[in-house]
Amino acid sequence: MAKTAKLLGVTLLAVGLAVLIGFGAYVVRDERFSKATLLKERNPGNVLYESQYFVAATIHLFLIAGAVGGAFLAIHGVTFLFIGKVAAQQGRSV
Repeated sequence: MAKTAKLLGVTLLAVGLAVLIGFGAYVVRDERFSKATLLKERNPGNVLYESQYFVAATIHLFLIAGAVGGAFLAIHGVTFLFIGKVAAQQGRSV
């Protein structure tokens, strides 16, 4: 059980970090959101620019949610690593 938990933990940690870094990079380089924010601020009350901002903000929030999901997945991976460590210690002491 200890080896299985550790293997699962390493896998979840690696996938979680990859998802976090990937989505985080998209969040930082989201030009559509930056452009829509700028146009909305320069043209207050314009329905076209406000709708473009709404679409860009929605996509931006989903990208942020993906990054947060990757962080949670990585946290679960660390938890499984600790479970594997505890299971290995319990096996040695018995």
